[in-house]
Amino acid sequence: MRTHQADAYNQQLAADIQAAIDDPRPSISHEDAMAEIDAEILHSYGDGVITAAYNAWFREQVQASIDDLRPSIEDDEAKRFMAEQRDVLRRRTDR
Repeated sequence: MRTHQADAYNQQLAADIQAAIDDPRPSISHEDAMAEIDAEILHSYGDGVITAAYNAWFREQVQASIDDLRPSIEDDEAKRFMAEQRDVLRRRTDR
């Protein structure tokens, strides 16, 4: 049963990755992204889930990513990398 669950998870992950890559919507600002995430959490779990401590931690994680000094990855390179990851997932699920 666990193998079936892992296969289903891998297939869903591959589909989610592809959907994100294919998404034609433009990028949004950090503030707008955070507002959407907060709204989704509230919608899914209710007010009790978002605590000040969690919200602060999450925002720190996002800011750390924004502030990361490592060079950005070009879009074509990121797409190539994600295509490779999808191929790996597909090979795992085809077994």
